[in-house]
Amino acid sequence: MEGSLPTEGSDVSIPDRVSSLEWDGEWTRRSREETEMKFEINEAPIDRAVRIVLGIALAGLALGGAITAPLLYGVWVVAAILVVTGIVGFCPLYALLRVSTKSKAR
Repeated sequence: MEGSLPTEGSDVSIPDRVSSLEWDGEWTRRSREETEMKFEINEAPIDRAVRIVLGIALAGLALGGAITAPLLYGVWVVAAILVVTGIVGFCPLYALLRVSTKSKAR
């Protein structure tokens, strides 16, 4: 019976794979096993520059004494993450969410 809750002893199928949608001119559903997280540059040059500038600015605020503890430690972590991801060009969060600011033409 559609719309009713499963009862004890009934077979309930739970999908064992999580899928994602990808756009290749048309929407394609792919499972997590078919797509892998690659360590490729996924940030556009402007995104990288903004990250580096913001990271340096946050570090400057922390060094200048404008931010005090305990917020200071969080600012240092965020500044370091911004600078490193800006220099490397790879953002793990973008890869996890399957997002890229880099143009496909390159």
